[in-house]
Amino acid sequence: MCKSQSNKDVVGQFSDKPFCLPRFGHLQLASLMGMTYWRTAIVLLAAGGALQAQFSLGCRPRVGENCGADMKQVNAALVSAESAWKFITSPQSGYFERMIVGQRMVGLMNAAWIPELLRARRELQKEQALNRFGVALSPLDSRRMPWPKDAPPPLAGTKRTILGREFVVPEKWIDAPETDEQWMRAPWPAQVAGIVGGVYGLPAQLAEEVARYSDPAKVQAIALTLPCEDYYSAQDLTDVALIAVSRTHTASPALFGTWLNAMHNTQGEPLPQVERATLGIMGQAARALSPSAADESWAMLQVLGLEELGSNYYGHADQVFRDIHLLHPVPYTLVLAAGRYLVAYKSYPAYQSQLAYSMNVLLEGAGEQPFERPESLFVEHSHTQADYDALVDAFRKWFALHEAGLRDKADKETALIEQARGKIVGLGGCRQ
Repeated sequence: MCKSQSNKDVVGQFSDKPFCLPRFGHLQLASLMGMTYWRTAIVLLAAGGALQAQFSLGCRPRVGENCGADMKQVNAALVSAESAWKFITSPQSGYFERMIVGQRMVGLMNAAWIPELLRARRELQKEQALNRFGVALSPLDSRRMPWPKDAPPPLAGTKRTILGREFVVPEKWIDAPETDEQWMRAPWPAQVAGIVGGVYGLPAQLAEEVARYSDPAKVQAIALTLPCEDYYSAQDLTDVALIAVSRTHTASPALFGTWLNAMHNTQGEPLPQVERATLGIMGQAARALSPSAADESWAMLQVLGLEELGSNYYGHADQVFRDIHLLHPVPYTLVLAAGRYLVAYKSYPAYQSQLAYSMNVLLEGAGEQPFERPESLFVEHSHTQADYDALVDAFRKWFALHEAGLRDKADKETALIEQARGKIVGLGGCRQ
């Protein structure tokens, strides 16, 4: 079976042997290079309730083949994390040698490498945005080429410095690699982008994979030192921190404070801003923490949820409604605030279905019987506008009847929540 059964992997069956099909964070397979790594289309079939996948691959060192790579070079590179990183970022390294080292170097790295890996990824992404390293989009890519393929790539023939190494932009567009031979001829930054971004058979992006196998306390501490100057850097910080939190089910007050700061950080104009990286942060943190008692972390999660409800962006509030059920015991302060938000919310008729859904999801999260199964509200032609209006009206009547009781229960949480808020406000990074 797969070595790591995380939410990054999907386990499937090919012939009589199981395989791991990576799910790439931030859709890296598409956003980094948009190349056809899997050689042929992946076909996912739902048969008898089981998910199956069928595909054809080129030579894959990950399943035990060296694919003709020079293993003396590989072994020499894998002496240390420093030598491995130097090897995979060298323009002179071969494709298969680079791939094998990229797959095996994770075990040599520790949390201290995370900032460098993230910095390298951002540099590759920015350079790739200029001209895709002269590599055209695959015909199977749903995106459109931003430049005409019959014209030279932007900055064609110029020298660029990427990861401290020289790269000359090709004079003509190179077809997206689909075979081993084509990958071997692909520009070296494209190959490195595949390793750092999680394409070369790695189950996740390299920085996140190093975080997953490093000391979680050190990873969380490193996360608090990462830059938080725009949406992308804030998302990197959050992703790395959540990996550490999910392993220990603990988060420091400074980390909660960082998320709180980020919610009010509008750096990154025009959109996306830092704040957008915290969309649904209460639910993400709750999944990692798995709260089961009314303790300090549970109260801090409520602080995050209350802050999201106070945002002027409905997307934050909507995530809170959906994720309240992740907090145990029932967070009555949050349920009360969410109920008041929904009762006061004025939606257009076209959005009554969404409002009805949010109201019934909240009822489930509060441990109450919903008026209608939330998932059924989006079944096509199953409900009329009058049905949605009736459900919204029913929730408002229910809330009016139970608001006082919810308030009494919420009052018993006030001291703990205010203590938690006082403990995290002003801490951490991501300040504007």
